[in-house]
Amino acid sequence: MGMCFGKRKSPRNNRDNMNQLKENSGPIIFLVGAPGIGKRELGRRLSSKYGFIMISTGDLLNQEIQNGSERGQKFANMTKVGQSVPANDILPMVEEQLMNQPNAVGFLIVGFPRDRTQATLFNKEVKRPSLVLHLQVKNDVLSERVKNATAKNDKNSEKLSNEINSYMNTISSTIQPNKKVTKEIDVQNKNKDEIFKAAFEEIDKL
Repeated sequence: MGMCFGKRKSPRNNRDNMNQLKENSGPIIFLVGAPGIGKRELGRRLSSKYGFIMISTGDLLNQEIQNGSERGQKFANMTKVGQSVPANDILPMVEEQLMNQPNAVGFLIVGFPRDRTQATLFNKEVKRPSLVLHLQVKNDVLSERVKNATAKNDKNSEKLSNEINSYMNTISSTIQPNKKVTKEIDVQNKNKDEIFKAAFEEIDKL
């Protein structure tokens, strides 16, 4: 199941829905990992298996950019060079998607959080996630990808290089606020089905 871009609700409805969301016993799961590692595809498979609502921060940003708003232009300029969007910009969009269906059986948030501030604010304003799935590869593999991207010397390669470097520099602090519920899934030398199995085995433990 995917995202629903509905009408913005009134402040009263927002409060009511946030209360429902906080009382909902369904899991909230973060799915994080390096750029290009297959988070979105895995997220779709897991959401389909469990009936979760999948929220992709990448899709949220693209939607805002396509709307052509001033905020969307700001996001476009940042994402072009692989910069992370600030927590006070991305978090309200994530919260809005959560509140659209506060009684869902569960939520899978792909590509979030991207830094410690996003994680901390989410825990404070919404609630702590039930599980964080971290798709992990060795840093030397990521460094080699950065090296190869840099050698190509084009804008897309520069963006990828910046995104990977940002991930390597921030991932430890990003997962720290939720370290107790973080499960590392080694995706190196594993096929998609093996990664899927490792992920749903962790979810089944909830």
